[in-house]
Amino acid sequence: MSKPKIAVQLYSVRHDLAKDLPGTLQAVRDMGYEGAEFFGGYIRPDVLVKALKKAKLKIVGWHTPFANIMPNLIEATIAYNKLIGNNSVVVPSLPAEYTANRASWLKAASVLQTAAKRLAEDGMYTGYHNHHTEFSKVEGDMPWDIIAGATDKSVVLQMDTGNCMKGKGDPLALMRKYPGRGRTIHLKPFSKSKEFATMIGSDDTDWQAVKKIGEGEGSAAGSEWYIVEYECESLYKPLEGVKLCLKALKDLGF
Repeated sequence: MSKPKIAVQLYSVRHDLAKDLPGTLQAVRDMGYEGAEFFGGYIRPDVLVKALKKAKLKIVGWHTPFANIMPNLIEATIAYNKLIGNNSVVVPSLPAEYTANRASWLKAASVLQTAAKRLAEDGMYTGYHNHHTEFSKVEGDMPWDIIAGATDKSVVLQMDTGNCMKGKGDPLALMRKYPGRGRTIHLKPFSKSKEFATMIGSDDTDWQAVKKIGEGEGSAAGSEWYIVEYECESLYKPLEGVKLCLKALKDLGF
């Protein structure tokens, strides 16, 4: 089984991206990143495709607002992502009305499942990305488990390791619990003493265990991409931070 490649979530360098899209994409490619995951509002397709092509950087996903996978907007979402060559439409968070109780989370899962079926018709997939709230129980169950149990493998469970640990969840156990559903994994450092004010390799994450899971440990299907997300600007400037993250991962054998 091939090793996952390493991409960066561009939210990590959002200020640089806003000032200079082509230059920022080129900078992360020059660091050694092979892919990039975008977020939020859309960028003119012609401008984006040109910048990606020049940087020789692959688009590996878009963190897409939940509203954009609803029936009234999903066709426009599909059309846009076709233009830019992206097949991964991952929801990074939910509106409050979808997180109030178990029934709300189940409703969100239903929307994800319906969207996954439609996206599959065009060779795309959807998924859900966690923050920390998915690991606090709601009516006896973790929302992460509610989402997973109410959807099938066509809905990707994009684990964010640092966010999960912040919510006192166990990302390793949860990735093993749902094999074949982590097509992409967000790698975010986390320390109990410093939260996100730390660096990959000097935090509390068992990165070798993450690596084994990503490469297909046991019954877990291997992932396609590791996606670095680094948010601590108090330690390093964004571009320096993501560069150091990549170096740390390479040193760890990723």
